[in-house]
Amino acid sequence: MTVAAPQTARPVQARPLVDILMRPALIMLLIPAAALGISLIAVSVRFELDSGRARLELACSATFDLLESLLARSTASIETTADRLSAVYSEPVTQSVLADELALLRAYSPEFITALVADRDGRVLAGVPERIDPVSGRSVWLDSDVSDRQYFHRAIDGDGSHVSDGFVGRAFGDDLLIGISHAIRDPDGAVVGIVQGSMTLLVLENWLRNALPDAGIEFVLSDRSGRIIAASSGVGLDKLAQWHPERDMAWPLATPWPGRTAARPILSMTRTGTTGWTLTVMRPDRVLLGSVFDRIAVALVVLAGSLLALLAVRARYRAAIAREADRVTGYIEAATREALGGRVPDAEPADMVSLEGALVLASLRRLGERLRTAFKALETTAAEERMLREALDSVVAEQENVIRARTHDLVEINGELRRTQQFLDAAERVGRVGFWESEQIDGPERLSEGAIVLLGAGDDVSANTPGNGDTGAGSILLRGLSERDRERVRVAKGRAWFEGRDLDLDVEYQRGPTRAPLRLRIVGRVLRENAERGQRLIGAVLDVGSLRRAEQRSAYLADTLTALIDLLNQANLSEADRILRLAAIARDLVGARRLRVDGSSVPVALRELAREHVWLAIESGPPAMTGKDGLDTVQLAGEGIEIAWQSRIRRTHGGVWGFALERPIALDLESERRLILLTVLRTMAALLDRL
Repeated sequence: MTVAAPQTARPVQARPLVDILMRPALIMLLIPAAALGISLIAVSVRFELDSGRARLELACSATFDLLESLLARSTASIETTADRLSAVYSEPVTQSVLADELALLRAYSPEFITALVADRDGRVLAGVPERIDPVSGRSVWLDSDVSDRQYFHRAIDGDGSHVSDGFVGRAFGDDLLIGISHAIRDPDGAVVGIVQGSMTLLVLENWLRNALPDAGIEFVLSDRSGRIIAASSGVGLDKLAQWHPERDMAWPLATPWPGRTAARPILSMTRTGTTGWTLTVMRPDRVLLGSVFDRIAVALVVLAGSLLALLAVRARYRAAIAREADRVTGYIEAATREALGGRVPDAEPADMVSLEGALVLASLRRLGERLRTAFKALETTAAEERMLREALDSVVAEQENVIRARTHDLVEINGELRRTQQFLDAAERVGRVGFWESEQIDGPERLSEGAIVLLGAGDDVSANTPGNGDTGAGSILLRGLSERDRERVRVAKGRAWFEGRDLDLDVEYQRGPTRAPLRLRIVGRVLRENAERGQRLIGAVLDVGSLRRAEQRSAYLADTLTALIDLLNQANLSEADRILRLAAIARDLVGARRLRVDGSSVPVALRELAREHVWLAIESGPPAMTGKDGLDTVQLAGEGIEIAWQSRIRRTHGGVWGFALERPIALDLESERRLILLTVLRTMAALLDRL
């Protein structure tokens, strides 16, 4: 037998054993960690997308509602000015009157940079603010013609207000504007011109930018023709660029996604209003990526740390096992050489059995058992983690459903509240009533929309700013009252505040900048709440002028009817006296001095008696009468005297009695007064028949 040279330890003998033991351990440890990290990342990304979509929907709704409210308020101001001009258009309208109305329009709607009035041919009659051309020395408005403008034709041909697309101004340079116009009609309903107000796109853009609740949200507003008129990044302020959503939606993206093919951001929303304008709200992908990374950064750090720790453990134990295997292999080789007389065989015996080999095999078996136990414990831990993850997913899904349901309920509640508020505002305007609230006895009042319209406050914000309590500078209610009524309101508010009495006063109020008189009723009481909020005054203001006039008219008609009944019941009066007193009642009803009675067979005594009071006239022929029994305007036959009203009452024995006035009067008697007047005339006709 050939004896080989002694061999040293062979570490390569231990590498397959290390690989077999460590690779399953690493796989069993990495699978749960990777699954947990991936699930955390998926949950974070899903939560960020859902929350971003909810914030985007809220921002779109808030911005769209604010835009609609701005256009509605501006349109209402234009319609009010058009109605005021229509009311005075029957009279000669001077340029100063038009300028005053336009100045009042700009005072109530400061968002309008210019306002103008043009006739039916498009020639500008007046405009504000005034500017003189230094070359010609004339107003720039007088040489302007708006017949080529879109808003002019829409207002002339339409029935209501028109909100135009974006256009370039001419009178004050090349400002980018949008216009709101409304037709002016004469008393016959014919269109005689338009009134128009313009606001710059910069005002519209700042208005919408301030409405965005989230700094990471962008918006683009385009008109009916698809041109950009407002954008959060200033796009469209230098020129009216054409808006192509399929191409231009990528402009907020600083860095597109790798491999991204679509230009539209992941989160975007579009709404179209009643004016035809389109509002597009989006959240750039770079902002979304930043939010997602912020949310999953902790999970990524935990996952990377776990991987590095496992790799370090693998390297450490692999080196330790390799050293132990080398030591065992060297020991077995030394024992083999000793057993063979110091000779090492060419190959290791396959059936090598020794005490040392048995010990090594037992050690390896125990190591295998420990590894199997560790693997089972790892599988148990992985199962528990999987169950925990499923429970967490269930809880997250349940919470998402609850949040989604509550969000839907809140959206419906907000919509219902908005519709209720619009209904209340309309009801306040129709009913000429408004509400106020004050948290201090001498502080300013917060007014409702109906109260602001009723008091003519418009956009006057000083109603909610502290002022001098002696002059009422901070209160719209006190500002429009006389000194005596102001003191009465202060005293009544003090009694209500300290003694709990109800406030109920009738005062004379001077409304708005025109100081128009208004009869108001102010009511209120103290509302005591919890200890934190204390107490506050709430109340209402009502326009009782029409109610007072109706009460006075009803009282007058009741007195007239009572006088008529008393006159008919007086037995000591002759028929002629009754006729004269009835004629006086008829004159009072129509506001005339003399009453004319035409008829035949009038007794001479009555004719003589009536010369001073009634003025009877016997004509050769009856007057030309038109219509049925009632009040008509006719031409008296043969004389050419204009008669304001005439009543034909049938006589008992045939023929008619004609009653007319000497001078014309307005035919605007109320229905109750006309009924009493016809009753008086029929009574006079019956008494004349009896005479």
